[in-house]
Amino acid sequence: MEFLKTTDNFYLPAGALIELLMGITRVCATNPIKAVKLSNWYHELMRSGIPIIDTARDVIEIFGVLIADDRLKNLWEDRVDRKGDLVGKVRGGQDVHIAAAALARRLPIATMNVKHFMRINEMYPLPGIYNPETRVWHAKMEPLASLYPIENNTGPSGVLTSDFEAKPIS
Repeated sequence: MEFLKTTDNFYLPAGALIELLMGITRVCATNPIKAVKLSNWYHELMRSGIPIIDTARDVIEIFGVLIADDRLKNLWEDRVDRKGDLVGKVRGGQDVHIAAAALARRLPIATMNVKHFMRINEMYPLPGIYNPETRVWHAKMEPLASLYPIENNTGPSGVLTSDFEAKPIS
């Protein structure tokens, strides 16, 4: 994807890697040649040196809160019919996992699956949701100083200062 070549500040959350591996494994059953190509792409991605956001304690704690929220249940729980057969595709809860990493590290999410992240954003405002395919920001955190102004908060030069500023990914 062209987006990966144009950004200089890109991280891969462990949840995204899990999602990629789940997809490659599923493709393997129906199209082994495509699965080999995807697997090669995955391993090339892993060798690229892009930093990975591990599922450390901070991510785990937020993930636990999100996964316990019944309003997000449709993002991680598989749907089954009365016979117990799966309806639709298997869900792995990775969108919730990715959102937890974004919240823990205060990083925007680049995704073409905007719908699921907008759902999460309704209840847990995310640092940003960007679709690299359409080049559209669907959610973008405002600088905290704009949201919560403090009167007479001046820096050394007498100018209102903010330590936080949301910067779009180019």
